[in-house]
Amino acid sequence: MKQKSNAILVEDYSNISKTKYIPWNKLKGKTVLVTGATGLIGSNIVNALLYKGNIKVLLHLNKRMAKNRKKRKNYTVVT
Repeated sequence: MKQKSNAILVEDYSNISKTKYIPWNKLKGKTVLVTGATGLIGSNIVNALLYKGNIKVLLHLNKRMAKNRKKRKNYTVVT
């Protein structure tokens, strides 16, 4: 089941990355600060940015959430 949901999410992120409503070309090579990154919408925004690639993502988290967040090399946590 998890594999199927991952495939659906990858398809969603792919579709988001193709939208013309987000100026992806202006974000290329930039740093984006995301607050609320542990919530439903924020976490999907982070994943869409990481899927698109070539965008540095900073997550602003409180100390408790930062401590429990899985370490991934493609974003930075700031508290």
